[in-house]
Amino acid sequence: YNHFSGKDELALAAFDYNWNILLTRYKEAISSVPDSPAEQLLAAIGVHASFADNPPMEGGCPLLNTAIENDDGHIALQQKAREAFTYWHKLLSTIVQHGIVSGDFRPEVEPDQVATIIISTLEGGITLGKIMQDEEYIRTATNHLYTHIESAVLA
Repeated sequence: YNHFSGKDELALAAFDYNWNILLTRYKEAISSVPDSPAEQLLAAIGVHASFADNPPMEGGCPLLNTAIENDDGHIALQQKAREAFTYWHKLLSTIVQHGIVSGDFRPEVEPDQVATIIISTLEGGITLGKIMQDEEYIRTATNHLYTHIESAVLA
């Protein structure tokens, strides 16, 4: 606690640190294919797929962990998790919107629904993988998303 006023400040800093690691991975993956919304969306999903073999930190997803562990508790951590999920959702939704405009994605696709499905499926895969101690769950979830994107989202 030498650098923090207490455990609350330490918890908030730990969340920020872990969220920034995830966010950096997302931004790097997306910026590696700047001219293709379809490739950006697949790259964003691939970030989570890489967690099976190369987790960015121990203990699972800090967003999900923080949200679940603080759903009835630490208000500031709840808010941080909510803001991070909102940012992630908006990031994915914006990619889908760009894909619709560019003609890469079907015009009837709902960007917010696609973002919700992606986040829910990825977080579910991570959760099952941690509970069952088998990373095949995240691989199955990401493979399903790749198939869904190819069959229902791409034009």
